[in-house]
Amino acid sequence: MTKRFVLYNTSNNQEVAEVESASTFSRRLFGLLFEKSKESAPALWLVPCKAVHTCGMRWPIDLIFLSKTFQVVEICKGVKPFSWPVVCWRAHSVVEISRDHWDKDAVRVGDQLVFR
Repeated sequence: MTKRFVLYNTSNNQEVAEVESASTFSRRLFGLLFEKSKESAPALWLVPCKAVHTCGMRWPIDLIFLSKTFQVVEICKGVKPFSWPVVCWRAHSVVEISRDHWDKDAVRVGDQLVFR
């Protein structure tokens, strides 16, 4: 069963995006791979996750890497399809999101996020 959350930045009191949890191995492995269009693709919260591949992706994505306490430790914008895996060893989870689905200025490294 997929759980849905609103990702909220408590550092600037701003809603970031609606996200779905990807807590099973297969959901984390395939991520947004089989989504038909970026307009209908959900943002995914991959838990646990330290690395993301874009093999088979059809469009660029943004990645928000989070610590265990949901502090932003790294942001990678515009990761192109078929790129080498993006790895963040300090991360415990990552939000994988289509570039057009969030305000890129709403989150910065060091911000504290929550899932509601």
